[in-house]
Amino acid sequence: GKGMTFNSGGLCLKTREEMKHMRGDMAGAAVVVAAFKAMSNLGLPINVRGLIPLCENMPGASASRPGDIIKAINGKSILVGDRYFDGQMMLSDTLAYANKYEPKYIIDVGTMTKEMEQTLGSTASGVYTNNEKLWQLLKTASAHSGDRFWKFPHWNIYSNEVTDQVVADISNMTRGGTGISSIAAAFLRQFVVKNNWAHIDTYGIMREDGKTPYLRRGMSGRPTRTIIEFLGQLACLSSERGVDPKEACYAKESNYNPSNPQEKDASCVKN
Repeated sequence: GKGMTFNSGGLCLKTREEMKHMRGDMAGAAVVVAAFKAMSNLGLPINVRGLIPLCENMPGASASRPGDIIKAINGKSILVGDRYFDGQMMLSDTLAYANKYEPKYIIDVGTMTKEMEQTLGSTASGVYTNNEKLWQLLKTASAHSGDRFWKFPHWNIYSNEVTDQVVADISNMTRGGTGISSIAAAFLRQFVVKNNWAHIDTYGIMREDGKTPYLRRGMSGRPTRTIIEFLGQLACLSSERGVDPKEACYAKESNYNPSNPQEKDASCVKN
């Protein structure tokens, strides 16, 4: 979970208006902590590791500069195209480090790109993934929690944008300045070694303005409910092997219809 405690943009300084809510740029880390607390309280029989990179992006004598080249822990060199895009830099080493545990799935969560808010507003989080089974689990969890996910394409053209570099292996920004959300996901993909990964961009749902009745105004804490529901599904799957992923959390519900998983609003995780 991305834990940027405050993001000024560094030497690529944001405007005052853009900085107004940047105390919430650690929302991804907060989601991970909250999900782990819930998982512990619920006693879910599942082995999960949470990684939370924490830092502050501020200008100063020791700040990284546009044009700097940094070596990641997986050996890849990164051209810092713009310090404004801090999330990619934070999560790159974290994802590379996560691979050493050989997990079944890797999911990163963070307020990555303002473009996601411009695309989806505050209605949903954007998801990029290289694993269809993982996406189906996340989509089902979001349908049950009401905190929705929407899948975006993860085409090779975006990966080519970040890897077609002269002075480094990859860059944290696109040359054309478009497709920022997809470019951010393509950048992070370079640090995952297997097809078991999902990237959740939560920028648009970082704040709540009062439109959602069950959420208080201010920082929303989303999508904590969906992540908890997802973990509950995995716990069901681990205890009922051989059951189809779409049916696992409802296998014991006699009136559950697998052809219409939203027909019954139930879950292994009971409130």
